[in-house]
Amino acid sequence: RRAGCPDPIEVHGNHLGLHCPRCSLLDRRAAAPEEGFPTCARCGSATKPPVVLFEESLPAGPLDQALRLAQRCDLMLVVGTSLAVYPVASLPGIAAAAGAQLVEINTEPGHLRRLGAIELTGGAAEVLPTLAARALALRS
Repeated sequence: RRAGCPDPIEVHGNHLGLHCPRCSLLDRRAAAPEEGFPTCARCGSATKPPVVLFEESLPAGPLDQALRLAQRCDLMLVVGTSLAVYPVASLPGIAAAAGAQLVEINTEPGHLRRLGAIELTGGAAEVLPTLAARALALRS
């Protein structure tokens, strides 16, 4: 969102605002108080950031959308991940099986070597601007 993508697929959620697990209120403008636990403005129950925590289920809609896109993409950039959390960690394999080229950008590459990924070693803040500049230069 901060980079300008109007509708990112947030499979694991984000840290913007507070969510009430009891009544499902989502307040994108709310922030956790400096002391104590945040409570829901509607029902008074405890709230949390709208992220998927351990042992919580992923929301079906965003996961299904990510799976569909992985099955039909031509290129997948896999940036800064250990690929240890499933089912999202399966997305590069799904894309590769459908014929997509994978590019792994990571400080510790090699997670996707078995799938024929191009490995770019470094942090996202270092590698992505260089990659984007080169891609844009090729278009000119």
